[in-house]
Amino acid sequence: IVLALAGALLLAFAAVQAAGAEVIGPGSGFSENLRAMMGRLAETHGEKLTLVPAPGPGGWTSASFWTQSFTAFFVTITLVGWLNKNADGSGQAVQRFLSSKDEAHARGGALWFHIAHYCLRPWPWILVGLASLILLPDAELMRNGVVDHEASYPVLMRQLLGPGVFGLLCASFLAAFMSTLDTHFNSASAYAVNDVYRRFWNKTAAPRHYVRVGRLVEVLVGVLAASLALVADSIKDLFTFSLTLVAGLGPALFLRWLWWRANAWTEISGLITSTILALGMQVVPDAWWPAAPFNAWIAGTPWDFSGRFLLIAAVSLPILLAATLLTQPVGKEHLQKFWATVRPWGWWQGIRPSGAPSAPVATLLAGWLGGMGLIFGLMLGLGAWILGQDPLPFGLCAAIGATLLRWAWPRTV
Repeated sequence: IVLALAGALLLAFAAVQAAGAEVIGPGSGFSENLRAMMGRLAETHGEKLTLVPAPGPGGWTSASFWTQSFTAFFVTITLVGWLNKNADGSGQAVQRFLSSKDEAHARGGALWFHIAHYCLRPWPWILVGLASLILLPDAELMRNGVVDHEASYPVLMRQLLGPGVFGLLCASFLAAFMSTLDTHFNSASAYAVNDVYRRFWNKTAAPRHYVRVGRLVEVLVGVLAASLALVADSIKDLFTFSLTLVAGLGPALFLRWLWWRANAWTEISGLITSTILALGMQVVPDAWWPAAPFNAWIAGTPWDFSGRFLLIAAVSLPILLAATLLTQPVGKEHLQKFWATVRPWGWWQGIRPSGAPSAPVATLLAGWLGGMGLIFGLMLGLGAWILGQDPLPFGLCAAIGATLLRWAWPRTV
């Protein structure tokens, strides 16, 4: 991670220097080159320098207000951030939290991860992407008749970095890739063996047998992943498709912390529904898509990611609620043990002991708002400073968020 971040910073520095030299000539410092680059981009690609997409004309009830870019931003901020497979942290995050020595260290590690992941790590990448608009004409990124802007990062790596740094950055990317890959392979194998095969098909085999089955599952997952990679032509499309694939799981993950009635079928039905819908949308004829904010109000054009995510989540919610109410609830003893450990807020009638206090909801919400203010303030404030805009409002948001989080932290650990 340290190597990857250092390499990204070096590439961002080299890209800004090269882009600035294209505008004002060589020999200037980094700040002068950054200002020159942003000035040129403001003239040629001004829409790419806005931190938050602006809505269209008219009020919020007007169709013109809901432009495609603003609608995608709105859906992402209000829904995608919490209504997805990582709504409750994800299994990978929990593994890391459990390796901490206590709850305070786990929460501190989670806070640092989000600051590093959202506030620090993206901006070197974004700077390289912005510099590529000046350094790389579309003709250099043409592939099969389409401009592939995703290729600009490796192209600039090759052009701007020396052999040593270029090799180091490639090695860091491969290391990060393998780290993620083996985590998901092992997780898929563990889920398939322990939650499905061992539980329902073969309950009494020797440990060696389950190890062999787990290895076979990893091979199968690897073959499927490689096959998908060979036919895919966009990292962005793969990422957004993976989110829509489990869009129906988000409400289930959210409900199980708030409602005693949620059970395994809540999650299974949501996952099955979203998987079927996400795959089905890939083969819907273009002419069937109605005009909506998600396709710039042009009928016969497929909806973008935000529209598909919203549709899948909306359809999955009533289905998973019906599946929940039509199946047996979790045993009361198990639910009482869960409540005693977590003390969740919400609908736990008959599970919560009479007179027992719930979690400090108001304080938890204050801490959540503080964390959001801190992270978004830092992220957008740093971006505003880099883009030559006023970072003060975002800095104030980060300061207020940090103060609120600092107040709530010792009251909720």
